[in-house]
Amino acid sequence: MHPLVPAVRRAPRLGAVVLVAVVLLGTGAPAASTPDAPKLVVVVYPNESDGAPGTYLVDRALRTTLAGGAPGRVEVRNEYVDTSRLRDAGFKTAQTDLLKRKYAGRKVDIVVAGLASGLNFVLDHRADLFPGAPVVYVAVEERELRGRPLPTDVVGVPVRRDLTGTLDLALRLHPDTRRVVVIAGAADYDRYWEGEARRAFAPYAGRVEFEYLTGLPMGDLLARVAALPPGSVVYYLHVFQDGAGRSFIPAEVLEQLAARANAPVYGHVDTYVGRGAVGGRVFGFAAEGENAARLALRLLAGEHVGTPPPPDPNTDLFDWRQLRRWGVAEADLPPGAVVRFREESFWAANRAQIVGAGVVCGVQAALIAALLVQRAKRQRADQRFRQVVETVPVGMLMVRRDGMIVLTNPELDTLFGYAPGELVGRSADELVPAHRRPEAAAERERHFAAPPTRAAGPGRESVGRRKDGAEFPIEVGLSPLHTAEGPFVLASVLDLTARRGAEADLRASQQELKSLAGHLLQAQELERRRIARELHDDLNQSLALLTVELDLLGQQPPAAPGAGDRGPRPGGVERPPRPVPPTPPGQTGAVGAHRRRPGAVQGTRPAPRAGREVHPFRVVGGRPRADGAVPVPDRAGGAAERGEARKHDARRGRVEQLAGRASAARQRRRSRVRPRCRPGGPRPREHAGATVPGWRPPGNRHPPRRRHPARCRRPARYVRERRDAVTRPRVLLADDHRLLREAFARLLEPDCEVVGAVGDGRALLDAAPALRPDVVVLDIAMPQLNGLDAARQLKHRLPDVKVVFLTMNEDPEIAAEAFRAGASGYLLKNSAASELIQAIREVTAGRSYVTPLATQGLVNTLLHPREPVSKVVELSPRQREVLQLLAEGHTMKEIASVLKITPRTVAFHKYSMMEMLGLKSNAELIQYAVRRPIG
Repeated sequence: MHPLVPAVRRAPRLGAVVLVAVVLLGTGAPAASTPDAPKLVVVVYPNESDGAPGTYLVDRALRTTLAGGAPGRVEVRNEYVDTSRLRDAGFKTAQTDLLKRKYAGRKVDIVVAGLASGLNFVLDHRADLFPGAPVVYVAVEERELRGRPLPTDVVGVPVRRDLTGTLDLALRLHPDTRRVVVIAGAADYDRYWEGEARRAFAPYAGRVEFEYLTGLPMGDLLARVAALPPGSVVYYLHVFQDGAGRSFIPAEVLEQLAARANAPVYGHVDTYVGRGAVGGRVFGFAAEGENAARLALRLLAGEHVGTPPPPDPNTDLFDWRQLRRWGVAEADLPPGAVVRFREESFWAANRAQIVGAGVVCGVQAALIAALLVQRAKRQRADQRFRQVVETVPVGMLMVRRDGMIVLTNPELDTLFGYAPGELVGRSADELVPAHRRPEAAAERERHFAAPPTRAAGPGRESVGRRKDGAEFPIEVGLSPLHTAEGPFVLASVLDLTARRGAEADLRASQQELKSLAGHLLQAQELERRRIARELHDDLNQSLALLTVELDLLGQQPPAAPGAGDRGPRPGGVERPPRPVPPTPPGQTGAVGAHRRRPGAVQGTRPAPRAGREVHPFRVVGGRPRADGAVPVPDRAGGAAERGEARKHDARRGRVEQLAGRASAARQRRRSRVRPRCRPGGPRPREHAGATVPGWRPPGNRHPPRRRHPARCRRPARYVRERRDAVTRPRVLLADDHRLLREAFARLLEPDCEVVGAVGDGRALLDAAPALRPDVVVLDIAMPQLNGLDAARQLKHRLPDVKVVFLTMNEDPEIAAEAFRAGASGYLLKNSAASELIQAIREVTAGRSYVTPLATQGLVNTLLHPREPVSKVVELSPRQREVLQLLAEGHTMKEIASVLKITPRTVAFHKYSMMEMLGLKSNAELIQYAVRRPIG
């Protein structure tokens, strides 16, 4: 507000107030400010702005922002200064003395100056009235500050009045405009902005004609705007004083002009919208108040503001009612425009009139019609409800709070053996056995006291009682029902007799399926053993026996016929051939050689003694050793296997013939070499794996030298190999599928001692120290703790236990990780069952075992290692456990209970993993756990 606006009317009253204030303030001593005193903010407004809408908006925003952002209490004082009489020296002195006495002894922390005239007054008298207080100006236009140096502690956000932007909007929305009428008052401030408007609108002179109605009396101004020619648009600046010298509030003048004008009115102030202006590109007084309050808070906090921020951008603001009045479509408005005072419908605009007319004309008829409609709706709703209840395929009944039945359906009557409608009016306790009626009554009371939030929850199993007294299992679902007559319970009843029978049949079928699965696995394994035994006995034993005979013939050529032979020539059969038992699975190759007793004689087996049972041998290796002997394995097999072997005599003819030749060769050798058993005799020497007393090489005529005291001993080649007492290994199974655990236990039972079976990694760690197994067979993917982490912890606790992984994972990287975790064996679940037994025997012997199905992948991994795509973040064992349990859906409390740690520790591990992996949410962490390989 310009300081020269006259306010002569207020002079006598203001002078009296100043004199009284000076007398009163002069009698008292100034109050000293205390450390906890509130911050004092003095807001100086020009006196002519009192009551203006903009001043109200600025003051409200300023107080609200200061109260919400200050750390302590802030006291805001408004001072209205009559800047229009500052030319009067006496009045000016009295006004400044009043303010000086009013704030004497109190520290003013911030001074807020409103409008340009208020800022001028504060800057002129700041040293006398508010010494040392920083100044924040508000609602001052940037043109008024242009070229004016301000002290460093005088800051504020200036206002930008976009005159040309508002004119562009008016011309855009009214393209047929030929004349623009600019209205301003007669005050100095009005005339200053008239000049600014002329300079701003000068480029538009060629497009439209401009007419400036400034300095006119209010009556003339209203008459002129009421008779504007067609194609006119009114641009309203402000009128603080008319040509007759009367002062006005610009917003009130706009209301009178808009009511009389025959052309749309536009302006650049937000308070004009809603008082008759169509709209414009406006600045907001409320935003200016907030900006000034933020700067004041920064100054109160001791912050140096420095360069003030730039002005806020203006907003395209319109009045919906004026748009409709002047025929402007909302689609023509610029993007982002704000439309206020939107009227939604005719009813919202004229509600009071319509309601009044309806009450006067037909209140009674409306009430009767409403009651009839409500009754008809209720009848239809009751009818639909009864139809639904009667046609539903389960028993339904409605019960009051006292337990009385008010509604049943035919399905319920049939279920309990009552006639239709017989249960209505009777107690619901009659449908419950006597011993369960108190419990049912208590449950009903609890349901009525606090009905569940959902209408139909999961059913509850209970027991029902028919009319004849028979009891049967039922499932009851309770749903709250609120009606005008009070609360009810709608219960659904389902007979569970058939379901119980079906569940029992299902359990029996599952048990039978488990048993059949076990028998099937066992039958498959027996069939694999039989096929392997047939293949082994037919081919390997034939080759082995042929090798033995060739070795014997190479050492001693056969004698002529009749030269002391104790049997027929090689190739004949000296006695009935001994049956060759099948080789048990797992006893071939290196495994069979390892199972032989250390130190056993490696050579051909001698003829059995008379009267003793013949234990036939079986060949383990395909080739003889370097010294010519053929390895001889342990004897195995039983009557069942020998009986099964006899079934294949037709195919074993060649084997029996070779066995006869070997027997004849042994008899000839025994006839030539006799063991000596006398004191002082020579010590037998070893040759080709057999001990022969008195033997010497061909061409050596001297007897062997004695090296040891004489003693009688049987040649080592004739000593039977004793079978070691083989103890069945103790095996602990770990797999999350119960059916597979039972099948593996049934499969391993003949060869191993299955000491237990668990379903997850943590149960394995709990059971292993107590059961002390020799071998642990476990899967990789298991709940709570995967197999790789479980193997690491198990090897740490029980270093001697052997770990064999039995899994479906064929990834060679996982297999390599399994061996790094301490595994001794790695099999796939699609391997043969006998391979599992072979792997257990291998690892118990101290060796490692890898299934051939995974060997190729491991070799390829070693020969062609994968290039690392990116650096993998290494998680700690505890973090991997927490990550697996999170991926399985456990809460942090459940994880803490499983791992025996606190929930805060679980949260620490979770957020540590998220920070290490660069994740931001629980969902991303679980997705990473699902995509990441186990281990």
